[in-house]
Amino acid sequence: MVTPLSVTTKDFNGVFVSDKQSSDSTDELLRLQGMPWYKRRAVSICNLTLSIKHYTDDDGVERIDVDQKLSGGFSGGSDNHILDWQERHCNDDVFGPLIYKYAQGLARAD
Repeated sequence: MVTPLSVTTKDFNGVFVSDKQSSDSTDELLRLQGMPWYKRRAVSICNLTLSIKHYTDDDGVERIDVDQKLSGGFSGGSDNHILDWQERHCNDDVFGPLIYKYAQGLARAD
């Protein structure tokens, strides 16, 4: 499939809702990542909605902001990613201490 040149990775904005009836269980994956049983149980019960905004800021730096909401209106936290390939450290509420870095999308070859 070919997309128009006007479609880029920055078109990844929107609201995405988990569909548990069409998805496999995530329990084993989350267990292997070290998530405790009680959190995995909560994940299995709640639906997750992600609101994603992908943009370039005023300084020309590409960013992705993700707000997570669990069913019942509970906040699932937010993630604000800077795509500049710089190593960053954070203490994630679910997975604990993390070291990460993100790269900007690559230019499309025609």
